[in-house]
Amino acid sequence: MNQLIMILLISLLILVHEIGHFVAAKIFKVRVTRFGIGMPVGPSWKLFKWGDTVFYIHAFLFGGYVSFAEPEPSELSESLASEGEGKSVRSAKAASGELGAEHADRTIEPSELSESLASEGEGRSVLNNKTVHPESQGADDSPANGSRAEVCEGRGGEARSFSEQPEIRTIEPSELSESLASEGEGRNKDKNDDNETLPIDSPELYENKTIIQKLIIVSAGVIMNIVFAVILVIFAAAYYQKLPASIQNIYVDGFSNKTTSTIEKSGIIKGDKFSKINDKKINSLYQLTFFAKNSKLFDNYAQEDLIEKNLKELKKLNPNIQNEIKAGTSIILPSQKSEKPLEVNENVLKGLEKYKKEGIELTKNQIDLRNELYNKKTYTFKNETNLNDIATALSDTYKPVNITIIRNGKEINFNNIIVNQEGMLGVMLKIEDVYTETKTPKQIIEKSINYLYTTTATMLYSLWQLITGKVSASDMHGVIAVVKVGGDIIASKGMLNGILLTAMISINLAIMNFLPIPALDGGHVMFLLIEKFTGKKPDREFSEKINNFFFILLIILMISICYNDIFALITKKL
Repeated sequence: MNQLIMILLISLLILVHEIGHFVAAKIFKVRVTRFGIGMPVGPSWKLFKWGDTVFYIHAFLFGGYVSFAEPEPSELSESLASEGEGKSVRSAKAASGELGAEHADRTIEPSELSESLASEGEGRSVLNNKTVHPESQGADDSPANGSRAEVCEGRGGEARSFSEQPEIRTIEPSELSESLASEGEGRNKDKNDDNETLPIDSPELYENKTIIQKLIIVSAGVIMNIVFAVILVIFAAAYYQKLPASIQNIYVDGFSNKTTSTIEKSGIIKGDKFSKINDKKINSLYQLTFFAKNSKLFDNYAQEDLIEKNLKELKKLNPNIQNEIKAGTSIILPSQKSEKPLEVNENVLKGLEKYKKEGIELTKNQIDLRNELYNKKTYTFKNETNLNDIATALSDTYKPVNITIIRNGKEINFNNIIVNQEGMLGVMLKIEDVYTETKTPKQIIEKSINYLYTTTATMLYSLWQLITGKVSASDMHGVIAVVKVGGDIIASKGMLNGILLTAMISINLAIMNFLPIPALDGGHVMFLLIEKFTGKKPDREFSEKINNFFFILLIILMISICYNDIFALITKKL
């Protein structure tokens, strides 16, 4: 149920984004032909038509679009205009005596007419023919000899009658244009009743708006997402009269029976509050688990200074040993030494930067050797090896954790705590979220702005870390992860956090959409700014090709992110 709520909230954000484009287009009197919620993939349903706009909903809800009217084909009208009003377009070439009797009763088909015009150099298809057959006339009007009589309008405009002769049917340019226009409208209506076109000079066309108007229309979706996020945060602050302070109080609530950590024997007791680890302030569960996970016994990395120490001690304990050690050789091993405590910067602790392990990564043979040598004083080798591999294997141990707790208002330090091989401290925790009050209008506005500023700055910094490669693309997650995590947040922390998460997603949607990437709103803004400052409109065909190319790249990225989400769900990382 909570996941369904998140799906609806995300769909609401997309709806708000598209409403921004829709309203801006209407303000500048651009004809909007389609408004779609979801991506046109799979089943689609036509909801209703309001004015010129047909509203659709698609089964794949995570997306949306607004379609504007397209300019109608103008090549034919331009050609006719250049030829002048006085020139006639002939529907058939016939003269008295040129055609046999078998042709006198024949209606000329459009395809033949097109070929005839093409041979005359006109190069266009004529889709209209208005020959009147004798069958449509009364019996009394038929000639006595049974020959065909037809009536047509001559060049002079008078009605003339012909007998036993084919006639010339002249179509005026204005009549031809009207006929083609009516047929074109019929074909468009039959094909798709909401795919409207407009004359090339219509003021309702998006293409005929000023660059400033286009910029506003294109940017309106992003602006609406930002405005909606502000509204959500202010509403949450006013309704719940509090906002998260982005910190947590973490207490010891007991010890695990399965732990192999040394924390229970260290002197830490139930009710102690975590204050620092390795002199870094602990304000969240993420920070506590980060230190535990990356200080564990055997992380498959060895620090170089410790390798040097173990190598010297091996030579000192075994003075006659050679660098190459044969199978069956026995040696004395140095005592196990700890690595240096884990040191990281604030960005890593906030999750804004990926942690990179220091030291030399062990090979498979070194890992196997490490497991064999652990907690042994002497060892007889079964296979050939060398002193450097032995020293490296002995140097992958643990990073001691130095914990500062608060007990009865006083800080107490507990040093050299060993985390087990699974990266578990072995304590049960009690976690309290810290909130700041927002009871007065001043508090509501100030705290909401501060909350929005902090979270937006965090998102922008995270994006920069991703662009610069400091955060791996494998750590990117999408809508599947958002739905899962968002549902869990609503279930565990209530609707306040769900609303605030929705606001942050809205800001994130605005940021991502405004990136100067073709196929996104920011890409359209980029092309419009190029046109504004250069005075030259980018080639339409080139722009479409660029947009299509980047659209395909975005689809590939979406698939990759969905893979990350699904993999994280399967491996229970979410």
